[in-house]
Formats: sequence, C-alpha cells, structure tokens
Amino acid sequence: MLIKYSKIVLVLFIINTAKGQTFKTKSTIVDSQTKEPLEYVNVSNKTDNTIANKDGQFLFFSKEKDITISYVGYETILTTIEEIEKNDTIFMIANAINLDEITVNNPTSFLKEVYKNVWKIYPLEPYNEDFFLRCLLKKEDKIVRVQDISGKIWRNTFYPKKSIDEIKYGLEILNLRKVELSERNKIPYIQFPSYKTLFLWFSTIILKPKEYVFTEIPSNDLKYRKIEFVKNDENKDCLPEKGYYLIDKNEKAIKEVAYEIVEYYKNSPYSGGGSSKLKTTGLTLFIMFNKDIQKNKYYIGNAYLKNSFEIVTDQVKSKYEATYDLVTTNSFTNKIFKKNFPENKDLFKANFSYSEEFWSSQNQLPLTNEL
Repeated sequence: MLIKYSKIVLVLFIINTAKGQTFKTKSTIVDSQTKEPLEYVNVSNKTDNTIANKDGQFLFFSKEKDITISYVGYETILTTIEEIEKNDTIFMIANAINLDEITVNNPTSFLKEVYKNVWKIYPLEPYNEDFFLRCLLKKEDKIVRVQDISGKIWRNTFYPKKSIDEIKYGLEILNLRKVELSERNKIPYIQFPSYKTLFLWFSTIILKPKEYVFTEIPSNDLKYRKIEFVKNDENKDCLPEKGYYLIDKNEKAIKEVAYEIVEYYKNSPYSGGGSSKLKTTGLTLFIMFNKDIQKNKYYIGNAYLKNSFEIVTDQVKSKYEATYDLVTTNSFTNKIFKKNFPENKDLFKANFSYSEEFWSSQNQLPLTNEL
C-alpha cells in the first residue's frame, strides 16, 4: 500500500512540475528572400506574447510550448518551442499576390466608414493593460540614455467620445531599469515626455478627411487595404503631414497607422535660453493594433514614437533622437491597479528598485545588437 501511495505522489509531483515549468526560447526572424531582419513580428500563444526588435530578435518565456508567428504580408507560422530551438533563424515567406486580384478604389468613403466604426470596435470604457516601454536617447547616433519600464496602464477610454471631455490615465510602475551613458556635465538634461503625453500620441488615429488627399495603393495582403494620405495644399499647417493606414477590409478596423511631421518644424524657432537652446526637427509615429477575441475589441499591440531634435550649446549644434517603443503584454486585465507615478512627470525621473530576477526572465524587446 505504501509503495502504491508513493507512486501516486510521484506521478502527481511530475504532473505539477510540468504544469509549473516555464519554457524559454530565442531566435531571429528574417525575410526568406532578402534575409533582412523583420521588426515588430508578433510571437504569441494563448498566454504570452512578444514582438521582434529591429534586429529581428525575440525572447519568449511561456508555460505553453505552442507558438504562433505572424506578420502582415507574410505567411503565418505555427510552431513549437522545440522546433524553434533546432535553428537559430526563422524565415518568413512573403504572401504571393496576383496583381490582377488587387482592386484599387476611391478610399475616402471607405475611410469614413472606418472612422464611424471606431466607436464600436475600440474600447470606450475604462480598462487596464500590462505594458512594456523602452525609452532611448541618442546624441549624434550614439546612445546616451536607456530606460525600460514594465507596468500597468489604466485609461477611461481609448478615444474621446461626446460624454468624455478628455482621456484620463493612471500608471503603476512595477519594474524599472535605466542608465545614463554620458557624463551629465557634457550634455544638457533632456526631459522624457510624461506617460500621459506619450499615450495621447499613441491614441492619435483619426484625421479630418477634408484636410487630406487619400490614395489607395496595392497591399501585399488581400485581407487589408493600404491607404496613403498627405495633407492638401489648402491646409499647410494641419498635422500630421503624411502617412498611411492599413485597414482590415471585412471588419473596417485600423490594423496599422503611421505618419510623420517634418515640414512643420522647419520654420519653428528654438526654445530655451542661456547657453543651450532646443528645436524639434521631426516626429515619426507608428501604431499596430491587435484584436482581443473574447472582448471583440481592438487595442494597441505595439507602438513606436521617434522625436528628432537639435540642441545648440555654446554655439555648437548637436543632433538628438529620442525613441519610445511600447508593447502591450496583456490587454483588458482585471488585476488590481495602484497608481504610483504622476501623469505629467518626466518619465526619466521615475525611481524604483531594480529586480534582477524580473529582468532576467521578461519577454519583451531584447537588447538590440547596438545596445
């Protein structure tokens, strides 16, 4: 009887250990033809998700072995952690598109339908998300500051509606690491934006149709329509200046939006005084949306903001670039939220204890070759 009992205990121990085990893998994703790395490829399963960095690299920790690798314009790959471990590179195959299948129509009326649909398919009620944010500052193409933040974001809505005057946010920082790689007396202190400012940029998706010229161009994925836009001559001061939408045809949902602002800043004055003055020279924004199947709502899967500027110190001009990479790690969570950082404060002023255990096992945005 004792022997049988011992066997049962052993079997239960093995089962529970297997359930609690966390699997880890890493790889590099490239285009099968060009061999160029693919950035922002989604790597996910039922419980976890991440994206590839600009070198095509990703890290993935999960209790599930199955993995789905997907990217707009490419064939989806269904694989496992064991299969990924067999090779150091994953080759994604671009969709084969017959140009005769592509129909290019007047996009303006279609886009108006998409805008109306925003009120149905994006969350307009309060919700929480888990996120990962990387902030990077460069001077003359050399990294001078790095900050990674893992936390929770609360907002009262994704997009303002008539009954809501403004979007409100709350931030709970759970883990943080940062380093300044230059001597402070060699460069002026440069503020990072507040998280409220950053997330407001990431919610800017609707344009005024009368201020832009829209042109549909062929997409290499028949599921989507790609519509480019540029401001018209009558509205020279409207922002953004040009960009594109990638829109799901059937759901009339924005999958991607990207735009840039450059011309507006060319004649803008320097700000600041004393020995240093600053001038913004450009802004680039990219947002990719994912769909939560259970909620039947779209949310920001990942987003990227780049702010270019120049600083003149003692009559010496230097070029700077600040980038902010956002990844939503879990959408529409029910976790308890405790705000612990002011919404209008410089993000680099955040100070929280460093957890080596957390940073050695997190999924999001592995350090690039440059870092």
